[in-house]
Amino acid sequence: MGEKPGFLLSAYLWRHLLLLRDLVRWPEWYNSKLPVFLVGVFYAVLRLDAPGGAQAVAMAALLVLFCLYAAFGHIVNDYADREVDRIARKNRILLHWSEPAALSAVAIPAAGTVGLAVVFFDGYTSALAILAVLLAALYSLPPVRLKERGIFGWIGAVATQRTLPVVIGIQAFEAWDAAAVLLCVLNTLIGLRFIILHQIDDRENDRRAGVRTVATEQSLDRVIGQLYGLFRSEEHTSELQSLAYLVCRL
Repeated sequence: MGEKPGFLLSAYLWRHLLLLRDLVRWPEWYNSKLPVFLVGVFYAVLRLDAPGGAQAVAMAALLVLFCLYAAFGHIVNDYADREVDRIARKNRILLHWSEPAALSAVAIPAAGTVGLAVVFFDGYTSALAILAVLLAALYSLPPVRLKERGIFGWIGAVATQRTLPVVIGIQAFEAWDAAAVLLCVLNTLIGLRFIILHQIDDRENDRRAGVRTVATEQSLDRVIGQLYGLFRSEEHTSELQSLAYLVCRL
């Protein structure tokens, strides 16, 4: 007895949703980068005098924009790291795709990010979105490949993955104040901590593949010491951000 068409369709859709999840590396950013971005967006909207339907549409557009942008950042990184991932024996989806298919996977979310920004938001927000896409590409792709440029790799990773998304979310509603600025600073420090941890975790794989990062070029003790310094900076910035929020509400 054959399978029911509805069951086959559901299985087909579920299989491709799982493929999409792995392609964009959803588990690596939905619970770490997306929440802070949404905090920035919600804060910006709540600062408005009378948010309504237009702001709800803008918030929905920003959510889709962020997901497309995060997908692009991870896909372009996997595209650039295919040879490195082969050496490290990582099971990345793009390793099994043809060159045209891989390039399409890179281009679609990049175009979607820029397109949404241009259609829904002002020139400043659109310019920031374009800058974010370009910087994410420069972070991963040769010949620039910022991720192998020492401290510039840290700066590039933090700017693309943490700072610029929150700046875009706040700029979309032009809701800047001291608390908003400190939220961007705090997210930058959090992002710096994450990239250091990531480089520590990938240290041995990167060394085998010949990838140069701060973690491969410096002693592990020194990198960990820098990590502890970041924890203290995060604490102080978080306290200042909370204080700024209270002051701005007075």
